[in-house]
Amino acid sequence: MENIFFVINCDFNEHESIEGLKNLKENLKFQYLFRFTDVASRDLRDKLFDRFRVFTMDISGMAALIDREQADKEKRLTVLKAVKKGSQKTMDNIVRLKAGME
Repeated sequence: MENIFFVINCDFNEHESIEGLKNLKENLKFQYLFRFTDVASRDLRDKLFDRFRVFTMDISGMAALIDREQADKEKRLTVLKAVKKGSQKTMDNIVRLKAGME
């Protein structure tokens, strides 16, 4: 029995062993490396799309905020003009009263 095992082991030469390892290497590459790159690239794509979505949402939010601020500035300007107009009338009345007192 030991002799048969020895004979079977001796039938493999170095070249066949190297070819077998190369085939194993190629099989592992196709089985795992390509799957890994598919999963990694899909994950990277999803993360990039998510970040792009967040980025565009941030830009949209900033644009809305700028529009609101512009509207608020216009309202404040209108109020200030009304205050100026009212204060000018008040100042004119004060000048008239002062002139009447002299």
